[in-house]
Amino acid sequence: MDFNWMLPPEAFEWIESNIPEGSRILEFGSGHGSERLARRYDVWSVEHDEEWLGITPVNYVHAPIVDNEASSAVGEIGWYDPSALQESLPESVALIIVDGPPGSIGRTGLIAHIDLLPATEQFLIDDVDREAEESLLAALATYTDAEVMDTYSSALCRTDGSPRQFAVLKLKR
Repeated sequence: MDFNWMLPPEAFEWIESNIPEGSRILEFGSGHGSERLARRYDVWSVEHDEEWLGITPVNYVHAPIVDNEASSAVGEIGWYDPSALQESLPESVALIIVDGPPGSIGRTGLIAHIDLLPATEQFLIDDVDREAEESLLAALATYTDAEVMDTYSSALCRTDGSPRQFAVLKLKR
């Protein structure tokens, strides 16, 4: 099992220290890390790849990847089908985790569909050590009127030896 695809251990530690047990979490991108989250939280997982559906005890929303202008503008393939999300997501969540779709597809499409997101006060954006996710972090902060609380480095490294990073956004009140 390749654990480099899931959230780094430090991200799980942050979640477990800052999000009360039993809270609802929405994650974009599912996998083996969803299982750890499901032990403590009510998890809703948006996934495009049918092979990953049903592998853990979470509430799955299957949303294939479709084109959108925000993704196309930065050379990405697309983002989750908004029609699959409109009626399927919970009304509010304690945390939204952005760890999908894979970087090879792109995550910028999230910006074009901010209005579909459940009410939340916090976001955790994985892979902000990559340029596309760093740009997404800045755009998401602007569009949601949130501030970057911190950027965390992981002990896990990329193949080039650089540390993986994730960031936490909190909406301003």
